[in-house]
Amino acid sequence: MRLAMDKNFLHKEIKFSELSGFQVISGVSSGLLFSLFFYLFLYVIRETIRLLSVTEDFDIWVLTDSEVSFYNLIYALVAVILGQSVCFTFWFDRPSKAMGISSRIRNSILNDQRVLIWYFLLVAFQLAIFYGFWFGPVSSGGFYVFSLYPWYNYIFILIIIVLYFQQWITIMKVYKRISVKWLVISIVSVTIVSFGLSKINPVDYKKINQNYFKRNVFYNYYIHLPESDFYGFLERRSLVEKIYVAFPKVNNMNEQPVIIADNEEIPLNEIAEKIHLWQSKRDKWEAKFMIIALNADKDVKMNYISLLKGELVKAGINHISYGVVPAEHKFDERYYNNSYIRMILKGFTNDPQEAEELFVYQRDTFGIENIIDVVQMDDGRCMVNGTVTGQDRLKDIFMKLISQDPNCIVRFYINDNVSFSSYLSVITALKKAAYDLRTLYLGENTTKKKRLQIRAVQF
Repeated sequence: MRLAMDKNFLHKEIKFSELSGFQVISGVSSGLLFSLFFYLFLYVIRETIRLLSVTEDFDIWVLTDSEVSFYNLIYALVAVILGQSVCFTFWFDRPSKAMGISSRIRNSILNDQRVLIWYFLLVAFQLAIFYGFWFGPVSSGGFYVFSLYPWYNYIFILIIIVLYFQQWITIMKVYKRISVKWLVISIVSVTIVSFGLSKINPVDYKKINQNYFKRNVFYNYYIHLPESDFYGFLERRSLVEKIYVAFPKVNNMNEQPVIIADNEEIPLNEIAEKIHLWQSKRDKWEAKFMIIALNADKDVKMNYISLLKGELVKAGINHISYGVVPAEHKFDERYYNNSYIRMILKGFTNDPQEAEELFVYQRDTFGIENIIDVVQMDDGRCMVNGTVTGQDRLKDIFMKLISQDPNCIVRFYINDNVSFSSYLSVITALKKAAYDLRTLYLGENTTKKKRLQIRAVQF
């Protein structure tokens, strides 16, 4: 018995004529609606992640216009491709022998289309988890460290290519050459719809940025922290209150610096009132150990910084930390929002006579004979015990003088005319020298408990 084969069984045609006009329109409409809602879903997820990235300084993961356009296009392509899969599923989910193919082949095509969406969501979720663990500490400013755009934008392009052609594998096997024509039509249609869809911005991302920029000191004022290669981190963040000293954006270097606390400008004579307000919100123990994190522009003159420190002492502040940026930083300065040089403020005074009395008290009480006098000149250089030296040699000189008698006192004459950055370089050199000497001493005397007794008085 001879079985007759179907005509053109090797080159089957897609028989859209078997579908009614309502079914064709319904399939296209279902795909478009799915594409729209899935695109909106991806867009909202991205903006939600950006909101979660906001730091305590009101810094937010900012996307440039080119980044937004690129991500929007990728989201739209993914949504439209999956929407096309929904459309195919609607068309091929017909009774037996529909679309010119047997039920077995039709079920194979349907399986490809249905599984495609879930496989994509599964893989996307796994990649998101991987990114979150390894590259996405956005809550601490990690968006300054790693970015998929533009370094790895080709990954998204490869995902789009694989995702698109995956849904055509079985269809092309069944319909052979005729499927190429529909493939070309599909590519053109998907591209046009995706470009149109990517222009939709359901959330005004620029307005979101501006809402946080209004409370971000680094956007509203001119402030660049001094650099230092010796710094630490503030661990008890609950004890920290931040004060900023910056210049207005307009004519920044010709204006008097301003003090910002809690996103508002505060006159110098009202600093103590602000301190007492912060202390009133804490219990007595926390108020006693409250730390002021001073983030001052590197070009602010030291006379202004000294006046501010004097007000902090009057308010009972014993500890202060100077905000700095690592000397050889790789990322944006705003990423290093927890790099500080810790200082003891107790005993600081702007009165030279009181400073001299403190010096005499420490010298006589502790029997200190090794006195190191440091005078900073207008050009930033320092005179150490009568010898002028550059800042690059300060650390070595301090180590040499301190090692002669570790029980010493450093008498630092602050120059009101130098910048905050220049002043901080002297403090950094002294701290580095003390740290290196302590490390060396403890390494050579592991059984002894004697410590270096380095005291400092600032005039």
